[in-house]
Amino acid sequence: YTDNCSTRVRDAINTTLNGAIKKQLDSKSAAPGVTYRWHTRRLLADDWSVDLALDYVCGPFVDHQLSQWQECFLPVQMMRHLRDVRIDGRPLVMNETVLHTSKTIAERSAPPSRFWPYFLIGLAIGLIIALAGRMKNAWPRRSALALAMLWCLHGTLASSLLLFGWFFTRHIPPKWDQNVLQLSPVALLLLFLIPLSFNPRFA
Repeated sequence: YTDNCSTRVRDAINTTLNGAIKKQLDSKSAAPGVTYRWHTRRLLADDWSVDLALDYVCGPFVDHQLSQWQECFLPVQMMRHLRDVRIDGRPLVMNETVLHTSKTIAERSAPPSRFWPYFLIGLAIGLIIALAGRMKNAWPRRSALALAMLWCLHGTLASSLLLFGWFFTRHIPPKWDQNVLQLSPVALLLLFLIPLSFNPRFA
């Protein structure tokens, strides 16, 4: 977000112009509600798995309102903002030439809302585990146990990865991500407790 192929071009031009670009763009806010997360989810809307993964690992750093200077981490946004930059009263960009326009990949104007799909999938999984766990037949109970154990294993691995990003990398976006409270290391304990709950002697 802060050091990529787009920001380095922005910084190089800014340095050449003695800081004129940052002076003009850093004082202007991007559109209301536009954050790093907003742009990330907008651009990854058609790749469900990557969208979900990045939404999980990114913490509060990606949720603050962006300035136009920060929004230049994306080439298309940098192009838009540089059009308004003036140097000694003259526009920095005098003319533009489009070399290629993709016919297969288009940017969405806003990120999708996936609340209901996630809610319904989670509700269905919970109900399946609960109902199967109450059945007397062995196979539904074993299937529910396997699904619950798989979810706890997933939670343990995901939270461990997130905590590793907190303490052992220099990456800022994962820091203090509260999603660790949803997929928690506590799930490791459930890997041992859940089998007991499925045992008739402890039910």
